[in-house]
Amino acid sequence: MSRGTVCSIYNILNGTEGIDLSYFKLTQVSNPSTELFGDVWGRNYPEEKKMLDFIVHYYRTTKFEWVKDISSYMFNADHIAKTKGLDLGIKDELITPEERDCIESYFKSLPVSVICNRERLSCNSVDDVIGMQKYVKTRQQMLRNIKESLKTILSSRVIACFAPLKGMSKTNKARKAPIRELKANLEYTNEYKVFNPSAIGRIFGIAPLRVTIPCDDKDNDKYIAECKVFSEDMIRKGCSKASVSKLIEAHEEYLKLTVPVSRR
Repeated sequence: MSRGTVCSIYNILNGTEGIDLSYFKLTQVSNPSTELFGDVWGRNYPEEKKMLDFIVHYYRTTKFEWVKDISSYMFNADHIAKTKGLDLGIKDELITPEERDCIESYFKSLPVSVICNRERLSCNSVDDVIGMQKYVKTRQQMLRNIKESLKTILSSRVIACFAPLKGMSKTNKARKAPIRELKANLEYTNEYKVFNPSAIGRIFGIAPLRVTIPCDDKDNDKYIAECKVFSEDMIRKGCSKASVSKLIEAHEEYLKLTVPVSRR
């Protein structure tokens, strides 16, 4: 594609209401006058500059019907997903695989988007592009909300990992230790309660399950009923049945680790 064609497309899009040019591979295009005359003012070509200004004004104020795939001028889906921060990217060691799988399964339940699936973009009109931009903003807000909730959960877990340490020397030593070791040191203590895997339910407005192991058969029946309600609520929100089932299993194992050694 010639630079003149690219320049024309850039100016058409630049004059189209609702279009965000950061999605297009045209942001480094020069001003039309610079392309044609060597400078933005067209000093040596005054008459030609007037004609060019008229043409530019025309295609900036005229609604064009795209006769071919407008997405051919756009960045690919993978590039857009990365630059717009559309990936959840949960990598922290204090978030368990069960918690991560549950959150990610929720994302897979959302309306299909070429952006998230890394498929070839297929925008055949300006309205298609604007619709995609709105989807991206919605997803970005959703991700911000989830990351804020995860930040709260992680903060309490990090604090718990360092809570038992007293004195500067121990703290400095702990900073060199893998965080998973600090977490393991909290097993069978009250501090371990913050590692409740069902706490991610708060992301979806669902109260987490209990942090103490059932004390008798009657209480165990109550716990089973609580798990059933929690599971149904999580699945209703969009988490997969398989991931929720694994989360419940992880919670059962978690409860065993919250019982102080003195009570075992």
